[in-house]
Amino acid sequence: MRGSAKVWAVAAVVALAATASLAVVLKAKLRARAVETVTAIAPPPRHPASSCAVPKAVTVRALPEADDPPVILWAVGEVRLFVDDAPAFSAPDAPRHFKVGEHALRVESAGAESIRTRFQLDPFTPALFHAQRDERLGLSLVRLGSACASCAQPMDLVKLDIEPSEVRTPALLESAAAALRRDEWTRAASFLRGVPAADRGAGAFRRLASVVYADGLQPELARSELAEVPEKQSPDLANVLAKWDALQAQEKSRRAQVVRARWNKVTERFQGLIGRFNTEAPGPTATASRRLAELSSGFERAQDKGDSLEEERLLAAAEQTLLGAVVDIRAARPEDCDFQAAVIAKVMQ
Repeated sequence: MRGSAKVWAVAAVVALAATASLAVVLKAKLRARAVETVTAIAPPPRHPASSCAVPKAVTVRALPEADDPPVILWAVGEVRLFVDDAPAFSAPDAPRHFKVGEHALRVESAGAESIRTRFQLDPFTPALFHAQRDERLGLSLVRLGSACASCAQPMDLVKLDIEPSEVRTPALLESAAAALRRDEWTRAASFLRGVPAADRGAGAFRRLASVVYADGLQPELARSELAEVPEKQSPDLANVLAKWDALQAQEKSRRAQVVRARWNKVTERFQGLIGRFNTEAPGPTATASRRLAELSSGFERAQDKGDSLEEERLLAAAEQTLLGAVVDIRAARPEDCDFQAAVIAKVMQ
């Protein structure tokens, strides 16, 4: 069901809440709830019963694990990958989804200097890791779609303009590769700048340059460098890149579906909460009902326009409205443990 299809249900709840609270409205003004921040966690009621075994805070964000992005983990030959100290493999055709947040990654191969790094995964943002071992360069790891969490943050856009060097290209590439294994991307960049133009078309340079650009937060340049790496010099890389590109579109579509499913769930929970407690707390429920009706109209317009960013903003506002209603309803009977428990149980259905 489309999120906008539930606007009629929200309107019905508004009418119900308005009828139940009419007498209260005639006697006093409804207090408007000012919301300055958007969160998916409700704070405890203002006067909680200290003896009540009821959660002090709840979350109403539906499908919390849906944010976790797909991650391609590919190692060539005898190279092995470990994520958060566990052996890891994630095929391009059926990538695993990893938790949003920071993770540890280790790359190993017998007799070679290992790579230890940390990376950050963002919601609905596919990530790619391709590790291989070169006879001269040792282990190298390229990444797309995830920021290096253990790297120094760039102060400016990194550039690899040619700076003539007396050091020969093989030594420069070996030094750059060694620096990157320790997340020293700025040091690696200083070596790569010394590589002459005639040697920059080789896969080794492009692969290392891609890592520098990725760690320097220039993903477009990182992707373009990898596209030029010859297949023979980075086995399976072209196929992995193609799969990662396809995941971009898939995750964009999936994100839109998740947002609308979350919208449906937050309106369902709101309707259940208002229907159950509109007589016990008519003022807060009426105020929240009107606010949700406004948000529903806006969500419908955003959906018709295909404005995904606006849909997400309105979803967050609807979740905050629901959480505000929970706090206000609980405040109606702060010392009643059964009532407190009933409110939490209803909103979590």
